[in-house]
Amino acid sequence: MKTNKNKDSISTLKLLPATILALISANSLEDKEVLAYMITRSIKATANPSSLLEENIRNSRKNKKQPPSLHKSPLFDCGCFDCYTSYWLRWDSSPNRKFIHQVIEAFEEHLANGKLQSSKKANNRSKRRERVSE
Repeated sequence: MKTNKNKDSISTLKLLPATILALISANSLEDKEVLAYMITRSIKATANPSSLLEENIRNSRKNKKQPPSLHKSPLFDCGCFDCYTSYWLRWDSSPNRKFIHQVIEAFEEHLANGKLQSSKKANNRSKRRERVSE
């Protein structure tokens, strides 16, 4: 079953631009999984920051009803503090941590540029509509 989890988490990496994807292809499976987790968190935070807050609230409510150790190993699709910390520690202890950090930054820049471009396009469309309606 761990293989399926790895495949699911690694599929997140397909969202990376081809140049970044080529650079990380030589990384270990563990580094790829850590990178995929961090990118997933970044996407969720960028796309809908309130969803992360809601997820954390839901997880904290669950934690009050259940023992502190919800799961022994971190879950890829879990955003609880323990899972995030576990992935962060794996990232921090990796010999490739600087490289992983650079990939995350490059991906976040890629997302930001995409947002800037899409907002510029939307601005241009609204300006065109204003000119047409005048």
